[in-house]
Amino acid sequence: MESKQKNYPNQNFNSNLYENRVIVGYSSEKYIHDIIHLLNGNMVVHIPELKAFSVEIKEGVETVFEKLKSLGDLSAYGIRYVEPVYRRFLAPVQQTKLGIKVSEKQRISNAFQK
Repeated sequence: MESKQKNYPNQNFNSNLYENRVIVGYSSEKYIHDIIHLLNGNMVVHIPELKAFSVEIKEGVETVFEKLKSLGDLSAYGIRYVEPVYRRFLAPVQQTKLGIKVSEKQRISNAFQK
């Protein structure tokens, strides 16, 4: 089965992404304010151990990627990478008196990973 989602620059932005959020990896904290200003957004989460932060953007992911693409070498702006924020879907679980019971499908999946 072929995936509908492709890699940038021909990426189909769909419901698996948060359209108003990106994750930015930076080279130095001194660039953070400038990067946020460049993206016309607001910082949501900062993870200094990973040198990354999440930005809520006003223009949409596709527009921001096109804007960044036009800038050329992003390392001049202190940007190591920019990626969309993907939605995560968890496996269904049942709560029992003794704790949480993983669905049969998840148990089978886990068995094959061992």
